Amino acid sequence: MEMNFKDFLNFFKLPPHIFSALAIGSGLILFVPDKIAQKLYLLKFRNDFGWIISIIFIISITLLITIMIIKLCKYLKERYDMKKLRKAQINYLKELNPTKTKMIKAFLKEEDNTMSVNYLNGVTQQLLSLKIISFAGNTVPTGIYDDDLMPIVCFLQPWVIKMINEDQELKNKFYGKIKK
Repeated sequence: MEMNFKDFLNFFKLPPHIFSALAIGSGLILFVPDKIAQKLYLLKFRNDFGWIISIIFIISITLLITIMIIKLCKYLKERYDMKKLRKAQINYLKELNPTKTKMIKAFLKEEDNTMSVNYLNGVTQQLLSLKIISFAGNTVPTGIYDDDLMPIVCFLQPWVIKMINEDQELKNKFYGKIKK
């Protein structure tokens, strides 16, 4: 059986639980006391193939540590990105122009934060593109309407409501005239 470089690289693509099993198994064979190894008939095997088992152990442990470091870095990067995004979203909401603020206030006045808006309105399109509001269900504007009006039902995104409720400055901006 001939092993090529591609097969060797595929070994490194194995899932982490396989590397864990290899590390534990080879570690036990290497580090179990001689008395126990003799009872398990592993003493001769360990003496004959100890160098191969050692290589498997070192590679498995190294790969496991590398996988853990990569997962930790991805987790920390995701947390950093989410904090950065949250800060940008709060700043955007704080700096909204009066027209967009008025529309969001109208959504907040509704009990279910849902209302019919003009699909052709530029403010509606901007808030839709920024995912501040979304279509309610799978509704699509159809039919014959005036050139100035194409109603569609939208709702205010929950993350927007949450950020407004968690930040005092945003509360004052959006709820100032609604509730105290």
